[in-house]
Amino acid sequence: MVTIKFRRGLSSALPASAVQGEPLFATDTGALYIGTGTSKVLINSPNPEVTSGYTSNGQWVKSDDGTMICTKKVTSTIAISSAFGTLYTSNLVGLGIWPITFYGVPTLTTNCIRIDNAYWLFGHQGLTASACGSIGAMSAGSYASVQINIHVTAIGRWKA
Repeated sequence: MVTIKFRRGLSSALPASAVQGEPLFATDTGALYIGTGTSKVLINSPNPEVTSGYTSNGQWVKSDDGTMICTKKVTSTIAISSAFGTLYTSNLVGLGIWPITFYGVPTLTTNCIRIDNAYWLFGHQGLTASACGSIGAMSAGSYASVQINIHVTAIGRWKA
């Protein structure tokens, strides 16, 4: 039988580096590290933490791995009446700011569903780490005034 030995102790007492492949275990936190020869790399997340919250600008969820998801709903009354070939478009609708700022520019998804009027979203622009940008609506019919509900979801990072 082979015995594998771990260097172990309080997290604060473990060395900043270890021999390549050497396992280290923090008895107080449950963190497991592997030495690289010049440092150590955390290979588990003993206390995964997910935080969430909301503001008037939407909801957010942060994972301990740095991933962040923000969602919001934007309701606006617009005209979809500018002729574009056989279709009609609206002016751009501002989507506001994120409930919390991303570390970089996130990936964005928008969704807009209506039963009584058929239209879709187009031309998203101005997305930043802190602002949702703006988007337009397009339809086969012309509407002087229509209420749209745009659901916005962004996935990005809250830390490097």
